[in-house]
Amino acid sequence: MEQNRLLFKWIKEYQLGIQEFDEHHQKLVQLLNASFDAFAGNVHPQRLVTILDELFDYAVYHFSAEESWMDEHQYPRLAEHTALHDTFRAKLTELQQAQLMRSSELNAELFTFLADWLATHILESDAEYGIFVRENCNNKTDVYEE
Repeated sequence: MEQNRLLFKWIKEYQLGIQEFDEHHQKLVQLLNASFDAFAGNVHPQRLVTILDELFDYAVYHFSAEESWMDEHQYPRLAEHTALHDTFRAKLTELQQAQLMRSSELNAELFTFLADWLATHILESDAEYGIFVRENCNNKTDVYEE
């Protein structure tokens, strides 16, 4: 599917310096843009459900990987970070349910919320653990500098 409507533009400032999670974040942005493009392009409802399911599944995978990494590295704000992830999961679930029910609740505002949440989360909360790993972790094999 060709994307005509970008909701979220990836910029260099979103990079944490942790390759695995930078790649995850880029994939989340790609999936969010694909789901918005499908919504805005009035694709077949089942196609949109499939895209939203992929976005949800990937977000769950990513959050689980981040939380495991934080636990392994004894990140002091793990519980707070997990709660933030739970907010995103809940909104994605709302988006999926609205689409499944073909509800009028499915609208651009939900997509905008998700894009804003993801941008803020990467720039603030995720940036904090990027700093944490650079300052506190002896094994920095996953960390890179631009």
